[in-house]
Amino acid sequence: MLNQIFIFLFFISLITNLLCQTTTTTTCPSPDQQPKTDNENMYELEVIRYGEDEDQFFRLMSPMLTPDSPPLAHGRPVAFLVHGGFWKQQYNIDNGLLDKVAPSLCDHGFAVVLLEYRRGRPELDGGRGGWPNSNLDVALALQKLDSLVHSSDEGKYKTLLNLNKVVLIGHSAGGTFVFWPCCEHTDMFGIKLSFTPALCVGSAPCADLVHGFERQLSDEKVAVLNYMGSSPSYVNDVDTVRNSGVDVTSEHAVLQDGSPYK
Repeated sequence: MLNQIFIFLFFISLITNLLCQTTTTTTCPSPDQQPKTDNENMYELEVIRYGEDEDQFFRLMSPMLTPDSPPLAHGRPVAFLVHGGFWKQQYNIDNGLLDKVAPSLCDHGFAVVLLEYRRGRPELDGGRGGWPNSNLDVALALQKLDSLVHSSDEGKYKTLLNLNKVVLIGHSAGGTFVFWPCCEHTDMFGIKLSFTPALCVGSAPCADLVHGFERQLSDEKVAVLNYMGSSPSYVNDVDTVRNSGVDVTSEHAVLQDGSPYK
């Protein structure tokens, strides 16, 4: 797990540099606007629901500006984090690794969305996720983020969030989910967004579900089958990185649990 955290810290630096180099009118927060401490009191944390299910929510975390901090001219770049766990109910927002890197992203000037979503299946582990519910939750959460910025009665989010610089970051199964909305052919169940992610980053993602199904991914050898409910070759909309419409970065350790990344 420590290796994964170190790799993510490297990606944080890479992502920050990539977003700051984009040729738009927006600017990245300057160092004097960012807290340089791990003290949790230096971060603002808000829980936002995007559906009625108990697992349909995300945590919005951002650096707390001091009274002497200059105002943000264009809002903060947004890191949209999706945890992994082989799509199983037992792995949640609090034990899915990415909660460990959210403060570091905040320290680099990002507003961080840490997503929870429906996982598992009723017949397997009492969960309420799997295809298509888990994917729908990703789409609904992105739609909620979009609506927060454009809603007339939520003006604070317009100054906080810069949707021109949204990076989707997912670990393991979460990598599958962040690649999915970036595919050119993904319909996202008819949900349309006003923005396009600037970058997708997957850490040990299962980026090829058909290959993962054929290789019998996971210790039980049925992770993809349990997630999809069938062979993924029968679901055209779920394939991920093959037809990506945005820049995609994938990190994969040589001995990482056999997750196919090609």
